[in-house]
Amino acid sequence: MQKRLFQISIITLFVSLIILTIFSLTLEPKITPISKIERKNLDEFIKIKGRIEKITKINTTHENITILKIRDKIYTIETIFYKDLDSSCNDVEIIGKVSEYENKLQIEAKKIKCLK
Repeated sequence: MQKRLFQISIITLFVSLIILTIFSLTLEPKITPISKIERKNLDEFIKIKGRIEKITKINTTHENITILKIRDKIYTIETIFYKDLDSSCNDVEIIGKVSEYENKLQIEAKKIKCLK
Protein backbone atom coordinates (compact mmCIF):
# COMPACT_ATOMS: atom_id res chain seq x y z
CA MET A 1 0.00 0.00 0.00
CA GLN A 2 2.74 2.45 0.96
CA LYS A 3 4.77 1.55 -2.12
CA ARG A 4 1.78 2.17 -4.39
CA LEU A 5 1.11 5.55 -2.78
CA PHE A 6 4.77 6.50 -3.28
CA GLN A 7 4.57 5.54 -6.98
CA ILE A 8 1.43 7.61 -7.49
CA SER A 9 3.03 10.65 -5.83
CA ILE A 10 6.18 10.36 -8.00
CA ILE A 11 4.09 10.06 -11.19
CA THR A 12 2.00 13.07 -10.13
CA LEU A 13 5.18 15.05 -9.44
CA PHE A 14 6.63 14.38 -12.90
CA VAL A 15 3.38 15.08 -14.72
CA SER A 16 3.04 18.37 -12.83
CA LEU A 17 6.62 19.37 -13.71
CA ILE A 18 6.01 18.64 -17.39
CA ILE A 19 2.81 20.71 -17.40
CA LEU A 20 4.53 23.63 -15.62
CA THR A 21 7.42 23.51 -18.11
CA ILE A 22 5.04 23.65 -21.07
CA PHE A 23 3.17 26.61 -19.56
CA SER A 24 6.37 28.50 -18.77
CA LEU A 25 7.55 28.14 -22.37
CA THR A 26 4.32 29.48 -23.84
CA LEU A 27 3.54 32.33 -21.45
CA GLU A 28 4.75 35.78 -22.43
CA PRO A 29 4.24 39.14 -20.76
CA LYS A 30 1.63 41.55 -22.12
CA ILE A 31 2.78 44.44 -24.30
CA THR A 32 3.79 47.43 -22.17
CA PRO A 33 3.85 50.92 -23.68
CA ILE A 34 7.30 52.50 -23.31
CA SER A 35 5.71 55.42 -21.45
CA LYS A 36 4.59 53.02 -18.70
CA ILE A 37 8.08 51.60 -17.99
CA GLU A 38 9.26 52.92 -14.61
CA ARG A 39 11.93 52.22 -12.00
CA LYS A 40 9.46 49.99 -10.15
CA ASN A 41 9.73 47.65 -13.18
CA LEU A 42 13.47 47.07 -12.66
CA ASP A 43 14.36 43.38 -13.08
CA GLU A 44 10.89 42.56 -14.44
CA PHE A 45 10.36 40.93 -17.81
CA ILE A 46 8.24 42.99 -20.18
CA LYS A 47 7.26 43.02 -23.83
CA ILE A 48 7.39 46.12 -26.01
CA LYS A 49 6.53 46.74 -29.62
CA GLY A 50 8.04 49.51 -31.71
CA ARG A 51 10.14 50.72 -34.61
CA ILE A 52 13.92 50.68 -34.66
CA GLU A 53 15.20 54.25 -34.90
CA LYS A 54 18.91 53.56 -34.53
CA ILE A 55 21.19 50.52 -34.44
CA THR A 56 24.67 50.62 -32.89
CA LYS A 57 26.81 47.49 -33.10
CA ILE A 58 29.74 46.93 -30.76
CA ASN A 59 32.03 44.00 -31.48
CA THR A 60 34.30 42.94 -28.63
CA THR A 61 36.59 39.97 -28.42
CA HIS A 62 34.07 38.17 -26.21
CA GLU A 63 30.69 39.03 -27.68
CA ASN A 64 28.69 41.08 -30.15
CA ILE A 65 26.47 43.74 -28.62
CA THR A 66 23.65 45.46 -30.50
CA ILE A 67 22.16 48.63 -29.03
CA LEU A 68 18.77 49.54 -30.43
CA LYS A 69 16.82 52.74 -29.97
CA ILE A 70 13.16 51.67 -30.08
CA ARG A 71 10.24 54.08 -30.54
CA ASP A 72 6.60 53.31 -29.98
CA LYS A 73 4.05 56.00 -30.85
CA ILE A 74 5.76 58.75 -28.80
CA TYR A 75 8.49 57.48 -26.47
CA THR A 76 11.89 55.82 -26.99
CA ILE A 77 13.99 53.41 -24.97
CA GLU A 78 17.39 51.82 -25.52
CA THR A 79 17.51 48.06 -25.82
CA ILE A 80 20.64 45.98 -25.42
CA PHE A 81 20.84 42.70 -27.34
CA TYR A 82 23.85 40.43 -26.94
CA LYS A 83 23.58 38.98 -30.45
CA ASP A 84 23.57 40.23 -34.01
CA LEU A 85 20.25 41.42 -35.37
CA ASP A 86 18.87 41.16 -38.88
CA SER A 87 19.38 44.68 -40.22
CA SER A 88 16.30 44.42 -42.44
CA CYS A 89 14.02 44.60 -39.38
CA ASN A 90 12.13 47.86 -38.95
CA ASP A 91 9.28 46.98 -36.61
CA VAL A 92 10.06 44.63 -33.73
CA GLU A 93 8.54 42.97 -30.71
CA ILE A 94 10.97 42.65 -27.82
CA ILE A 95 10.84 40.58 -24.65
CA GLY A 96 13.43 41.50 -22.08
CA LYS A 97 14.29 42.59 -18.59
CA VAL A 98 14.16 46.22 -17.47
CA SER A 99 17.52 47.45 -16.21
CA GLU A 100 19.26 50.73 -15.53
CA TYR A 101 22.48 52.08 -17.02
CA GLU A 102 23.91 55.51 -16.28
CA ASN A 103 20.68 56.46 -14.51
CA LYS A 104 18.53 55.64 -17.57
CA LEU A 105 16.10 52.76 -17.95
CA GLN A 106 16.82 50.26 -20.70
CA ILE A 107 15.77 46.78 -21.73
CA GLU A 108 18.11 43.83 -21.86
CA ALA A 109 16.49 41.93 -24.71
CA LYS A 110 16.20 38.16 -24.45
CA LYS A 111 14.08 37.73 -27.58
CA ILE A 112 13.55 40.02 -30.58
CA LYS A 113 10.93 39.17 -33.18
CA CYS A 114 10.88 41.01 -36.52
CA LEU A 115 7.41 42.15 -37.52
CA LYS A 116 7.03 42.27 -41.27
